[in-house]
Amino acid sequence: MARVSPPGKPVLINCRSPEKETFTCWWEPGSSGGLPTAHRLYYQRENLDGTHECPDYHSAGRNSCFFNKRHTSIWVNYILTVVASNALGNATSDPLEVDVMYIVQPRAPENVTVLVEERQESLCLFVKWKPPCEIDTRSGWVTLTYQLRVKPENDEEWEEFILGKQAHFTIYSLHPGKVYMVQVRCKLDHSYWSSWSNATYGEVPDYTLKDRPFRILVSIFSAFALIAAMCMLIVKRKCVMQCLLPPVPGPKIRGFDTQLLKSGHSEDILSVLINQSFPPTGACRDQMVEYLVVSDSDNSLLPDSLKTQKRRRSFIVPSVFHLAPEICSNRTAIALSDIKQAMERHEAENIASLTDCGYVDIKGQEENVQVADEKQEDYS
Repeated sequence: MARVSPPGKPVLINCRSPEKETFTCWWEPGSSGGLPTAHRLYYQRENLDGTHECPDYHSAGRNSCFFNKRHTSIWVNYILTVVASNALGNATSDPLEVDVMYIVQPRAPENVTVLVEERQESLCLFVKWKPPCEIDTRSGWVTLTYQLRVKPENDEEWEEFILGKQAHFTIYSLHPGKVYMVQVRCKLDHSYWSSWSNATYGEVPDYTLKDRPFRILVSIFSAFALIAAMCMLIVKRKCVMQCLLPPVPGPKIRGFDTQLLKSGHSEDILSVLINQSFPPTGACRDQMVEYLVVSDSDNSLLPDSLKTQKRRRSFIVPSVFHLAPEICSNRTAIALSDIKQAMERHEAENIASLTDCGYVDIKGQEENVQVADEKQEDYS
């Protein structure tokens, strides 16, 4: 028959809080004494009377006790003990006194990603990650600090970097053709470092070594082509300037000799401008004249002796004379003025001869001056 005994003494291992809001304690059980043995965790807390039992034995796994937000307070001391019991007796662990602020240890960062990138004609590893899911860094209640380490896959020595609060990092000075191993960990203010994250690998290709001669050759040919193009521009700079900046055309006046401008003699230029043959007047439009038509067809004002005699006499005289807008010389203006004065004199003579006529009828005409005489009789 197997020998049975009371349970062995359990040992409290440690307590950890991942984010200052909850914490978990673990213990290592002693011998069971050959009988079913139960373990219970009891705690006492400052400002809380009495002894209380663990609120949750299942969330953190076997041989553990989880304290949720309701049962967690900071800046106070917890006194913890574990009691093992079976049918033959009990065993109590040594007490463990903890303060949540001094047992903080976050979990490792999550979703660590390694990307191979080419920057400034060299390859590098861009590493990014996310904080543990239970830590809310956006609220500002907690602040995480990160540390990264990297090494070639087959090497033994790690290269470590303290990164501060940034959640990404770029690794330079890599050897082409090698596989690198990257791990990240974090900690809260004045807390323990978390465990390292799972290793993430990034392979640096070696195509840069193969393509380097080709790139050098292309760069040399490009430099020669650029130098040749610049030399051609310098040699043909006059042609290029004419194409880019064509010359401004000189003044063009109809009927004017441009060679006079080159001579620089103002007397010759003025003599040409006042010459009677400049500018040509052939392009001037025909003038439009409006006329006054004077008629004596009304017999009511004639003497009785002449009523039986039918007489009709009419004159067409210009009333307004419009000058064409294209008249562009003093000579043409003087000629038109002479014509207008002659027509005004003719109008005055006609009006003087019609003092005994009946009425004046105004009509618009667009043709040259016309004088219509129908029967003319002697009134004497």
